Amino acid sequence: MSDPVSDIPNRYSLYVLEYAVIIDRLAGSTQSTLGHELAESLLPSADPAEINNRLDFTDDARRFFDRESVLVSFQGLNDILDSTGRAGKGGLLGPGELWKINSTLKSVRSARRTIKEAQFEYPHISREGQRLGVYPEVEDALDHAIHPDGEVMDRASQELKRIRAELNRERERAEKTLAGMIQNFSRSGYLRETNYTVRNGRYVLPFRQDCQKNVKSVVQARSPTGATVFLEPLELVERNNRLSELKGEEEAEVTRILSELSALVGARADEIRSSLNTAGFLDFVFGCGRLSREFKGTRAEIGESINIKSARHPMIPKDVVVPVDISFPGKTRALIVSGPNAGGKTVALKTTGLFALLNQSGLHIPAREGSVMPIFGSVHADIGDQQSIEWNLSSFSAHIVFLKRMLDSLDRKDHLPALALLDEIGRSTDPQEGSALSLAVIEKLLESETFTAVTTHLPAIKNLALGDDERVTGASVEFDLENAEPLYTIRVGTLGASYAIAIARRLGLNASILERADDLLREKGDLLSIDLPSLEHRLEELKSEIKGTEDARRNAKEEMASLALMERLITISAVQRAEQVVREAEKRLEDARRIASKMPHKLDLDEVTDELRAIREYGIKLRTAADALAAPILDPGTELPEGESVTASGLITGSVVWVTSLRRQGELLELGEKRSTVAIGGKRLKVPTNQLKPLEPREVEALKIPRAKTPPQKSLPLFIDLHGLTVDEAVEMLDPYLDEAYYQGREQVHVIHGVGTGRLRKGLYRHLKKHQLVKGLELAKVEQGGPGVTIVTLKGK
Repeated sequence: MSDPVSDIPNRYSLYVLEYAVIIDRLAGSTQSTLGHELAESLLPSADPAEINNRLDFTDDARRFFDRESVLVSFQGLNDILDSTGRAGKGGLLGPGELWKINSTLKSVRSARRTIKEAQFEYPHISREGQRLGVYPEVEDALDHAIHPDGEVMDRASQELKRIRAELNRERERAEKTLAGMIQNFSRSGYLRETNYTVRNGRYVLPFRQDCQKNVKSVVQARSPTGATVFLEPLELVERNNRLSELKGEEEAEVTRILSELSALVGARADEIRSSLNTAGFLDFVFGCGRLSREFKGTRAEIGESINIKSARHPMIPKDVVVPVDISFPGKTRALIVSGPNAGGKTVALKTTGLFALLNQSGLHIPAREGSVMPIFGSVHADIGDQQSIEWNLSSFSAHIVFLKRMLDSLDRKDHLPALALLDEIGRSTDPQEGSALSLAVIEKLLESETFTAVTTHLPAIKNLALGDDERVTGASVEFDLENAEPLYTIRVGTLGASYAIAIARRLGLNASILERADDLLREKGDLLSIDLPSLEHRLEELKSEIKGTEDARRNAKEEMASLALMERLITISAVQRAEQVVREAEKRLEDARRIASKMPHKLDLDEVTDELRAIREYGIKLRTAADALAAPILDPGTELPEGESVTASGLITGSVVWVTSLRRQGELLELGEKRSTVAIGGKRLKVPTNQLKPLEPREVEALKIPRAKTPPQKSLPLFIDLHGLTVDEAVEMLDPYLDEAYYQGREQVHVIHGVGTGRLRKGLYRHLKKHQLVKGLELAKVEQGGPGVTIVTLKGK
């Protein structure tokens, strides 16, 4: 079994949940070094008995602050554990150490008296208060002998008083003698300065070096340059000798007094140390109460589920924070939180996790009375961008490393039940793969004793809350549509929309973009206005397109002279792709029907929107698959291997050409040295010139086969998302998009590449700066996406 303290980082996400910030505030609420150290070392516990004992003390301290007019003070409490330990072993303490001991004993006595005289009952604090010792004989002895400035006073003993009185008389005599010598030697010009000083504990005069031989004296020191010699005239020797004798007597008497006082402390050393530890603990306890009063905190009840009432994150200013209820109703074990950005989803997750840590540390939580929290064996939080430059980890890689560490932790029984907080689950990667991975993780967590709260914009994750599993519940952060402002409250039992356009408008996104977005939402077939019958009708249209594609394939087969040649030339991958898309489309239809079966009680507009968006995406895939399946088939004499390089000789603008990489024929619109523009299937594409082959009229005639009807051209998206791709993959997607944008007359497009390491952005910049259609580049403003988005300005036609 590992050490409980060393195991803490694997069990609790202290850094992510900013636990240390609260601990710093707790330490600042203490009054002594010992209390401060106890606060700084505070860590969560998973032992119910220990947690309840800690909370009992915090309850007592908070009530003490609320009820009592006289408060306990630990201002004079010093860390004297080391000095009392040495005294207990017979060591000699200095006057400064003895004064700190005296101050501490007085502070302990004062705290004991204040606790004992309290008007109300505080059983746990009172029990500890009785362990505080009182040592009047030690205090009296130290009061009599030690001054607060750390000196032994004359009254410490009669002998010390006598010695110091005689010392003062001898000093006066010596200084009177010195005054006469200074007057005489100054007239002779022997002195460098007309004053005396002390060297080696003896009075001396500063003589010029060349006058040394004129005075009978003892040399005590020289200046660094040798120009001044500090002499002790013979007339002073006797005075200095007497002063040295008296100083020796004084030191011996002071040592005797300190030895007696040290022995007095040493005789009670163990008791004093025990009282000191108790006082330090009580200072820490009152710090917990002081923090509770600052937070307006309450004690959470220990229960089987989470129900936090009017939670306020302690790091949000009091005049800004909006209290929020966070609960896992019924048998809920997974809470799916959705809604707009900046609506409070992440704060809700952080609040839940931090409150769990505070509760298990014995601290009150800033929430209303009656809040309930389980005792968690571990608390795991994946919140924010945890990408690591030091470990060469991307955001997604760091996300996976976290999930692995969390799941490893959940294999240990003493780490259960657990709390898992996953912010924007499935982020930083392809949405479909991220959704699949996220669903698998949530299913795994549901199998264990884990409370899970996730925030998401992904439809597949939201749909979990629409199923029949009573362990999964949806929740949404509420949004004021009229004022386009978040309300920072959570409503359990609902799913939230993202309100992207409303938020973009509030943040000042370009007005023309917002207007275009509104137009797109109002167009025929708009995602938010199509009903379920329309969804089914669209699916039938997609099936019809597939049927047309199959007809084209059959016609192509009939025109081929040889079945073997047909099998070799038809793109098998396109066939597989079409079949896969059909299966996905049919599954989407079943999902749509399932949602429809929930009407009118459980139908959610966002669900319909998400399903329709998915179906439209599959439609695009179907049309792409149809084009691929309708690819022309060359006779054996004209076949070229895919990707074979050809020369540009014989290529003429307006002629029919064969694109070897696409295995398609098209019309050559523009001929370039490296890249040329061809029209294929009603679309203009940029392709490498070395992949074009001129076709003879007889070859063009042989290539004519029935084609599926080309679907109407759709509006080009306002942006292209290349986030997560390599530079080569991104360029391959970007060029056709820029071609289409140019020929649709777009002035600007937005390219989303993310921040990450910056490698993708730099690669795209190098490519775009040389692109013949690009007029200019600029990074988007913060409200438009910031450094993760580049605005590309296109040249006019």
